[in-house]
Amino acid sequence: MKKLITSIAVLFASVCAFAQAEVLTYFDESSSVQVDGFKWNVVCVTLTDTLTFVQIGIIPDRVLSRLEYYTNPAAVITAGGLEFTCIGALDRQSDLTKWHDSVRGRAYGWGNAEPGTLYSYTLVFRGRVPAGLKDITISNVRAGGYAFSFSTKGDLENPDPCENISISEADVRELIPADKYGLVGVYEKEDGSFKVGVVRHGACFRLVCLSASEATPWWHAGDVIGDTASTLKMRGEDIVGQATVFDINKKKTDVEVVFGKAGIKVGTEEYIKK
Repeated sequence: MKKLITSIAVLFASVCAFAQAEVLTYFDESSSVQVDGFKWNVVCVTLTDTLTFVQIGIIPDRVLSRLEYYTNPAAVITAGGLEFTCIGALDRQSDLTKWHDSVRGRAYGWGNAEPGTLYSYTLVFRGRVPAGLKDITISNVRAGGYAFSFSTKGDLENPDPCENISISEADVRELIPADKYGLVGVYEKEDGSFKVGVVRHGACFRLVCLSASEATPWWHAGDVIGDTASTLKMRGEDIVGQATVFDINKKKTDVEVVFGKAGIKVGTEEYIKK
């Protein structure tokens, strides 16, 4: 379905000017659906730090004095059990910073639409699809006479930024006796949804995902969450330091890590020592 080759990029250059965006995926017409005499397909998906943009193409099968689309607030992206709501549509394809609000029933479009010609608009969704997820579905309930649902079928360009290493819970537990600071170990969310291993890594301590629940399918055993700074200090009975880590949505961030008697706190996330 995906065609990330020069000829396709040139073909859609005039309707999808997203070169400045973080991650861009073009799709060909094999993803299209036929609804009421119109061919609908996803032209491209753009991922930025905080938003997801979906450019949708419409190809009419007849001459129309007016071809309209509606910025539907019911449009939604589903990915990895998460939902991303539509907040508007771009005013201009080349400007990712300006869009009109998502208001039901407000029509936009083109005059004197020609059959077989691609017309496109771009919906804006709040939030970024977590890194590593490549299969998303874009759906729109019937509005203004059309409804559609597209799946990227695993073809979304959404690189996983995490290094993945070969390590198990048993491996981490074998390292505990050699750690004179008592920080190396296995830590888990209270509800059991996420398990973290802490191991020495040079002068730092490394945090690694050991397991994750179905609620966060973009995390895998062995994904490196991040490393603490080499300098840690005492704060009362706790050991604290700074760390650069990937948050739950795999966005890199700087946080404070607090090692306490009962567990660790990584930014706002708390884990109990097991």
